[in-house]
Amino acid sequence: MDHAAELTGAASAALIATGPGRDCLAGIRTTGPHHVPETAPRLRVPIHVGDEAFGELRLAGRPGGVPFTAEDEQLVRVLATHAGIAVGTARLYETARQRERWIEGAAAVTIALLTALRHALTDAAGRPGVTRVEVTADAIAALPDGRDGVCG
Repeated sequence: MDHAAELTGAASAALIATGPGRDCLAGIRTTGPHHVPETAPRLRVPIHVGDEAFGELRLAGRPGGVPFTAEDEQLVRVLATHAGIAVGTARLYETARQRERWIEGAAAVTIALLTALRHALTDAAGRPGVTRVEVTADAIAALPDGRDGVCG
């Protein structure tokens, strides 16, 4: 946003995140007056993350009321494209971190269940005259059911 304003000479720039649950002003930069007159030149460029419309980069006000050029618009489009790529990359990173946490949790549950099964098998195997089927059934019956805090 700052680069867009600096490169085009805009007095103010705003990044607007739009969409479900995102209708908000993500940032604003003002180099001139806090209020840009309605008659001041304006430039709005969409920001896309993949095929999703994520928001807009908005610029307003130039020295002497000079309108934004096609070159300004192209430059801001390139910046908006890079912003969309950055948001997409951040989303991918967060998805990867979430999957990592799920895998860590699943591994912890698996270890707890296998440890409980091993203890139950060891305890049941020491009884005379007990068959493997009985040992396995006893071990399965001894597995935590989630009420003792092991799984819950």
